[in-house]
Amino acid sequence: MNIRFQYLDTLKGFAIFLVVMGHVISWFFDSYQNTIETIPQAMTIWRIIYSFHMPLLIFISGFLYSSQNTETRISISYWWHKVSGLLFPFIVMGLLFYIIKGRTDSYWFLRTLFFYISFQMIYDFVRMKLTSKKIVDIVWILLSILCFKLSYKCVDFYYFDLIFDFDHLSMYWIYFVLAVFCRRYNLFDKYLIPIIANVCALISIVYFICIYKMVVIPSYINYICVFSTIVALFYLFKNKLFFKSVTDCLEYLGKHSMEIYILHFYFLVQMTCIGDVILYYIDKGSLFSFLNSQTLELFISIVVAIVNVFMCIVVFEPLKVFKKVYYIMFGRKI
Repeated sequence: MNIRFQYLDTLKGFAIFLVVMGHVISWFFDSYQNTIETIPQAMTIWRIIYSFHMPLLIFISGFLYSSQNTETRISISYWWHKVSGLLFPFIVMGLLFYIIKGRTDSYWFLRTLFFYISFQMIYDFVRMKLTSKKIVDIVWILLSILCFKLSYKCVDFYYFDLIFDFDHLSMYWIYFVLAVFCRRYNLFDKYLIPIIANVCALISIVYFICIYKMVVIPSYINYICVFSTIVALFYLFKNKLFFKSVTDCLEYLGKHSMEIYILHFYFLVQMTCIGDVILYYIDKGSLFSFLNSQTLELFISIVVAIVNVFMCIVVFEPLKVFKKVYYIMFGRKI
């Protein structure tokens, strides 16, 4: 496999592990939303993870989409591949999850990504017939972001929103379309030098400190900070600045990110006892001089997330024998 795709698999594995971690932390409390509002310190790790993990996953998806050649991207067969790979699992596994757990909003990412790819395919088809493509691309980015933002604010038809989910569509489109632009013009290969990566990493650190200190950040600054975090992570993973054993594990997770994303919801267990301990030490102070509530939350959430991912692997690896079932569940051919 090409080195580029190896590091993208590793980065995608990191992103999907953060998704699991974020959901694990949510289940430490009876109502994580009330906890965010009343005791935000208890959700510090969660707030940091949620500040960039889905933008990162969306960005990787846009980057991978743009890595296909244009003829492939605009073909009906490619679109149908995305229907079977994204919409089928969204419908089938979403229905199953609703029957078992009674929830309908868990697999929004699959539907949102499908619409992103569909919209971008239409643009790419039109783009082939245009000149001054770079200018047109920039105009497309600005206009499409504006349209998605306006659609979220202006569309007030329940069933229309139920189909398209304008909340998520408007929230993450900027990262998908920027990823396509960066990959199309090889911006990371040309300009992602160490000094730029270091500046982006510094911005990310300041950003996370602001989240920790609960500083209110304007939305446009937030977008810049999140994009800087993504750029820093791309540089970090592209240059393999980790132990090989870690990158190998993350690469495996990245190659099976769809399976883990779909299955991990089934293994989330309410563990309010952990949340109670975290809240207790927020009230009483540090457990030891080196262990505060956030450190405790980080350590436990990593351990529980590893167990959750392991359970996913235990389920999907044997299912590979049943190719049709595997295809229906995860939209992937073995």
